Amino acid sequence: MKGIIIALLGFLSVLLASSLLLRARSWERHFIALLLAFAVGLLAYVWIYFKTPYDLYWLPAGCLEPSRIVDFLNGVLFFCLMFHFFWDFVYAFALTGFSTGILVNVALEGERGIALERLIARYLDCSGGDRIFSRRIPNLIRGGYLRQDGEVIVLTWKGRLLGIVVLAVKSLLNVREGG
Repeated sequence: MKGIIIALLGFLSVLLASSLLLRARSWERHFIALLLAFAVGLLAYVWIYFKTPYDLYWLPAGCLEPSRIVDFLNGVLFFCLMFHFFWDFVYAFALTGFSTGILVNVALEGERGIALERLIARYLDCSGGDRIFSRRIPNLIRGGYLRQDGEVIVLTWKGRLLGIVVLAVKSLLNVREGG
């Protein structure tokens, strides 16, 4: 139980550290700040775990794991799983979530809402191009998932493999278009 309790404290340090790091400077690659926060949190977990008594001065004997290594590893696993959830949440909703970005843009306009043309215009770059595709497609090319042949975009073997896996998972879960 000690490991789980301290993992919660370590995760609070991840939230604090990631907030401070992301506010301290502009990160082109947010994942670096999140991984630094993870490292800070994991170090905090290890330090606190080994600097505190096994019962944390207040845990009853029935709440103590008999094996200290199991207790420690349970805490590490719990900490890592909480960070994984946080990472997914940050990327899916705060950083790259297109649908949530639309919701935020509409919410910023207040009760009166926003004209559809103006909302769409927020996703165009200076030349009138689409910022959504103009950012994602080059990232997929750099990642080796797509290849551009003149004006045509084609899947690489890596992209085709990932596409097949995603289609299989979508089929298995009965997820339709947009999911």
